[in-house]
Amino acid sequence: MPAPRKHDQETRERALRLYRERRRDLPAESQLSSRRRVGELLDIKPDTLRWWIERAEIDAGERSGTSSEVSEELKALRRENAELRRANEILKTASAFFAAAELDRRLGRSSPIGTTSGSSRSAGCSAPMTWRSPRAPTTPTGPGP
Repeated sequence: MPAPRKHDQETRERALRLYRERRRDLPAESQLSSRRRVGELLDIKPDTLRWWIERAEIDAGERSGTSSEVSEELKALRRENAELRRANEILKTASAFFAAAELDRRLGRSSPIGTTSGSSRSAGCSAPMTWRSPRAPTTPTGPGP
């Protein structure tokens, strides 16, 4: 969630209007001086006002750059793209898992009972895997009485 904005849209529009009027009425005054004066009147930092002015000029087509509308659309598309990539990775993993299970089923193998832990693998130890037999013997095996 984005941080709450200190100034509302009405304040921004008023600041932009005052800045444009000041630039129109006092063309000899520098842009920085105009921003400072408007900023003092409305208690807005000149850098904040500069950002608003640049954004308004870009959106109006008076300055080159990416407009707010295009920027928002691009941000939404990037977010959607990342979500689709995550979903694709999940589907690839699931597909590989089910393909291996189907192959095991067709070859008559069964699934492992125990698995090795990641820590023993990383330590260079490999625990033996035990496999469940597809058909359990009907009579006990081993030494009898």
